[in-house]
Amino acid sequence: MENRFNCFGCSRGGGPVQFLSFYTGKKPGVIAKELLITYGEFDDVVEEINDELQKKVDDLILNSSTFFKNFGKKHQNNEKLIKFMENLLWSFDIYLERLNFANSNVEIENLEARIDIIKRKLGKFE
Repeated sequence: MENRFNCFGCSRGGGPVQFLSFYTGKKPGVIAKELLITYGEFDDVVEEINDELQKKVDDLILNSSTFFKNFGKKHQNNEKLIKFMENLLWSFDIYLERLNFANSNVEIENLEARIDIIKRKLGKFE
């Protein structure tokens, strides 16, 4: 038993904190605090949150990179458009570097929203 869940309907998955967060609608940090109060295993809860968040961020960036790579190939002869894409991605890169996942309440939805904005801006040129 690995104490993990996977929903085949919505493709969500994770550990106990993510399950309770999904089930109750509370943020993972709130769930973690509640579990700490009840069970007192701080290091395990924090490590699980950080690992799960880092995996989601890595997956999001990897999946998005395919879009950006394809966009760059398709428009490789349009120097201004490529420069525009690079500037958008540069600002996103700076945002990511400012985040400290171990000490932050970063929500994956915020990262997804930023990437969607970049995709929409670039999508206007398709």
